[in-house]
Amino acid sequence: MSLEEVKSLMNENEVYEDWMGGNLNFALSYPGLILSFSDCDPSGPLPNSTFNGFRLYKRKDLEFFGQPFESWTITTFEKELNNKSINYTKEKYEDIYEIAIPSISLLLNFESNKLTYAEDL
Repeated sequence: MSLEEVKSLMNENEVYEDWMGGNLNFALSYPGLILSFSDCDPSGPLPNSTFNGFRLYKRKDLEFFGQPFESWTITTFEKELNNKSINYTKEKYEDIYEIAIPSISLLLNFESNKLTYAEDL
């Protein structure tokens, strides 16, 4: 998808939030959402760039498998993946679990047993 096609789908203003980190010249940023693009300059994604990734953080209006993003726990999400026979790996880093689903190029973080973050692999 082109930069303009993505912009036309978003019905909200771009914002910066602390969790987003530093330089976002490669992206469009919205509440709880960073959309990445292939080419940029110091002012942002270039008109000829294409969408190539995302990061989510506590975004309340998005769903996975028909349930709100924030309603998933590590247990319910693993159960859903197993019920759907989706292969995944799970790692634990202190109180954060990370689930990687290579078949759909998705990485999910669960903090304090709640899904808080997702991005493409």
